[in-house]
Amino acid sequence: MPDFRKTVFHGQVSQPGDRPPESRPEVVLAGRSNVGKSSLVNLLAGVRRLARVSSTPGRTRQVLYFLVDGAFYLVDLPGYGYARVSESGRQGVGNLVDSYLASSRDIRLVVHLVDIRHDPTREDLLMQDWIRERGLACLVAANKADKLSASAVRSRAAALRDALSLPPDMPLLPLSLKDRTGLEPLREAILERMT
Repeated sequence: MPDFRKTVFHGQVSQPGDRPPESRPEVVLAGRSNVGKSSLVNLLAGVRRLARVSSTPGRTRQVLYFLVDGAFYLVDLPGYGYARVSESGRQGVGNLVDSYLASSRDIRLVVHLVDIRHDPTREDLLMQDWIRERGLACLVAANKADKLSASAVRSRAAALRDALSLPPDMPLLPLSLKDRTGLEPLREAILERMT
C-alpha cells in the first residue's frame, strides 16, 4: 500500500494534448490560485520543497505530476481565478486545464481545495459542475481552518456545503496546512481510492 514516503516530481505538461510519460491512476488537486495546492503536495509527501510554493499567486502554468511510491500520480492543476494573470495567460492555462479535464484518464479522486473563510467563486462552482457531470469521486478540502474558531469552522463548512450544492455522500473536510488539521484523514481518503 502506498504511504507517500517515496513521492517524486515526475514531469509536467505545458501544452494541450501533451501526456505524462506513463499512464497511472491519478488524484487531481484543483482549486484557486493561492489556496494551498503546492503546500498540500509537500505536506502529503513530507518533503518541504518538492512542489514549488510561490508567494505570488498564479505562477504555476503547467499540469504538474508527482509520482507517489511508483503507484499513482498526484496531479497539481494550475490554479484558477487570479486577476493579475494576463488575459492571454489565463486563456492559455484555461485551454491546458480544459484539455486535461476532457481527456480520458484514470482519475480516482478530485481533491477540490477551497478557502473555508470565503463563499465559493464562480470558478469553484464551475469545477464542481465539471466533477459531477463526469461522475468523478470528489472530496472538498476546506483549507485555512486554523484562521477560524471551532464553531466558525462548523458553521462555514455547512455554508460551503450548501453553496457548492454538494451531494450528501461527497465529503467536505476542514483542513489546515498550517497546523495539519485534517491532513491524515485526507491522506487516508486518497489511499482508499487506490485499493
